Amino acid sequence: MSENFSDRLRQIIAKAGISTSQFALRCGVPQRVLSYYEHGRKPTAQAALRIARAANVSLEWLISGEEPPTDAIRSIDVEKLKTAIEIVEEILKTEQIELDTGKKAEIITLVCQDLCVPSTSGPIVKRRALSLVKSAA
Repeated sequence: MSENFSDRLRQIIAKAGISTSQFALRCGVPQRVLSYYEHGRKPTAQAALRIARAANVSLEWLISGEEPPTDAIRSIDVEKLKTAIEIVEEILKTEQIELDTGKKAEIITLVCQDLCVPSTSGPIVKRRALSLVKSAA
């Protein structure tokens, strides 16, 4: 078990095989703030949720180091998933960018997660999606 949040965050970033700045873009938390978390500062609830979603780990594990019960099931909001697909497909078409299925799925997942955060507006989601697509191209 990782000792604390900072250790688990560094473990997540290392496992992803990307830099802190790339992970910051992936999870939608400013790189400077993510660096604070890596060095011991406690995250806000919203930041922890974004990090957990981007890393595909449970929030419970990220915060406490303990796994949730194995019968915990994540539900998918189908309407938000459809919207995320439409946003990403529109950007790919407009920007004339082709991505492999894996990269496209990862971006759609992140956009869908953004749509599930109540305080995130549509224009912010679209700007972040555009940034994700361009960085993956």
